[in-house]
Amino acid sequence: MNLNIFNNIYLYLIRTALLIGFLFSQETLISWEVADPTLNRKFIETYLNKIIANDKFDDNSIQASDVIMIQMENTETGLVLKRLRAKNYDSGEFRRFLMDQVELMDPKLMDELIKRKYKWSEVSKRELSELESYSTVDNILQERSFKRARDAFWWSTSQLEIATTGTAFIRGRSSSQAFRMEMGIQDLGLYRQFFKNLLLGISNDISSAYVLIPSGNKNATNMGSIVSNAHALSGTYGVGFKFDTHSIGGQVNYMDAGNNFKNKGMKGYQTSHMVLPTASGLVYWSNTFGLNRSIPTSMGKEMASRKSEIRKAKKEKDKTRTWKTKNNETYKGKLISTENNKVAIIVEKNEKAHKEAEKGRLWTTKDDKSIRASIVTVNKQEVVLLRQSDDKRVTTKISSLSDYDQEFIESLTWDGNTEKIIDFEELSSEDKRLIRLSKQEISETMDSKGMKVSKPFASLRLKVGLSLVEFIHGSIDSTQSASEKQNLEISDRINNIDALGVFVKAEVVTDNKKSKGYAQINTSVTGLTTLGLGAEHNVWGMFNVGANFVYIPGNSGIEFQSSRSTKSKPWTWYPGGKDGIFIPELYFSVHF
Repeated sequence: MNLNIFNNIYLYLIRTALLIGFLFSQETLISWEVADPTLNRKFIETYLNKIIANDKFDDNSIQASDVIMIQMENTETGLVLKRLRAKNYDSGEFRRFLMDQVELMDPKLMDELIKRKYKWSEVSKRELSELESYSTVDNILQERSFKRARDAFWWSTSQLEIATTGTAFIRGRSSSQAFRMEMGIQDLGLYRQFFKNLLLGISNDISSAYVLIPSGNKNATNMGSIVSNAHALSGTYGVGFKFDTHSIGGQVNYMDAGNNFKNKGMKGYQTSHMVLPTASGLVYWSNTFGLNRSIPTSMGKEMASRKSEIRKAKKEKDKTRTWKTKNNETYKGKLISTENNKVAIIVEKNEKAHKEAEKGRLWTTKDDKSIRASIVTVNKQEVVLLRQSDDKRVTTKISSLSDYDQEFIESLTWDGNTEKIIDFEELSSEDKRLIRLSKQEISETMDSKGMKVSKPFASLRLKVGLSLVEFIHGSIDSTQSASEKQNLEISDRINNIDALGVFVKAEVVTDNKKSKGYAQINTSVTGLTTLGLGAEHNVWGMFNVGANFVYIPGNSGIEFQSSRSTKSKPWTWYPGGKDGIFIPELYFSVHF
């Protein structure tokens, strides 16, 4: 035997043995995360108290809000603790316990962790690496499966769904079969707005078989209104089948153009130009991805809250407001300065009170004596009144007046200055805090850590494929009775390469299943292009609100030979009119 071949075989056997040994060793390890917040806090707080008592806190990085990660090894003598870690979800950091201190704790706490009789969760590939274990397989709960996105647009977790778009879904409890009704063939770009055929079929979560039934509506519609410049597809009876797996999907449809047609409800031009998608098919590849978003950590939330407080304080400070002192004195005005530990306020004049004081009012003392007088002067202790009955000046202590009159005097500014100077320390605690906040600034560096963390929130499913739609053009005699059945006289057929098209669709559904949306484009070799957008959101309980948008660009259509005559002129079918069309649609759905 050649020596090189022998060496290669030898090396291969060694690698295989090592690999088997590695895999076996991994199978003996059991890892999980403690998902019980009470148990997490109980264990970690006990641990922190222990290291504080033993003067080991300086070596600690674990916080009470961390989550415990456990790894056990299955040995011949039983389960043995292999590794113990703490994970901080805000920063994504993994921290080590001081095991010599853990051993000093109450053994019952460790037994409680090991027995795993609490809420726990699987760990991901990254978390395994932090536990010094490695795997090429992620737990299925951590992966982005196509199922969530598929269920949102194909299957359903509800037993009954009804929408104003003409769709319905009925499924028995715990059943893998369901009845489904749809309108149009959306994946082929044949939207219900201009293709009114109903799809009635039996579905499971992978495949669906259905029949196609013409609805009788011959017009393109926009939110129930007829679109005058659009030319709807004609419909007839047919059958179809479609399937959807995690990686590939598709459908085939066939409608019998040999059925007898009636011109009932048709306009003249509709009988002369009938377009029918007789045979169609679609095959696509798909994949599902996770969508992440940055959300604030606990530190980030605190920072955001602080910033909000500062913004509000700055706005409030710049307003004309009532400022209070510790002695319950009030001054309504605008803050202009806070220098040298002094607060300067432009006091707003109480015009109503001043006019009343100048005109004259009824003054009452605490011993129920009263006079009608206007104010001449006022200071902190006394007020000089001009009695209106005899124009005599009367000097009265402010303290002797009624509480109502004292409050009235406080509302006046009589010192001859519009600016009021107050010691900062004399302000109320609320106003002092307002001023302090308004002076604060929070700056963040571009590389600041711990403010935000990336977390998954939705699944994105992308579909890309090829379509084939065989369109035929024909006509029936409009002069015959509207109820009389007629054969379609076919004048032209779009098939082979001309019937090919491209299909691209993106489907998004949030992890809480409350919101979903899609974007789709279909374009064909012949030049027919359609775009669709849609979104739906759960507004309350079982009620959803959604919106669909269909856009057909200008000059998007298919050219046909208008008749079998060699002298016939070509005719172009424009489903949205020659200038194109944008059709919005609002709908409601109910889920039981």
